[in-house]
Amino acid sequence: MTGRLQLPLTATGELEELSNVVRVRCEYDQDLKAPNFTAIELFKSESEKDKEVDNEWPLALQSSAAAEAPRILWKEIKLNH
Repeated sequence: MTGRLQLPLTATGELEELSNVVRVRCEYDQDLKAPNFTAIELFKSESEKDKEVDNEWPLALQSSAAAEAPRILWKEIKLNH
């Protein structure tokens, strides 16, 4: 499954202009009777494949857009089991 990983800011939808797409893999766990995450990785578009990209989470919005507010920047992601 591929989707945007964003902080839950109020009064907003998906912020498509931000680099924060991840791909999550899961398998069904028979014991838990629920999906179990098995992997997570950054997903880069074709234009980003060979570039170092800062993924970002704005900490505030202004008129439903990422303003000049502080942001959390991240370059990698991993599962902790």
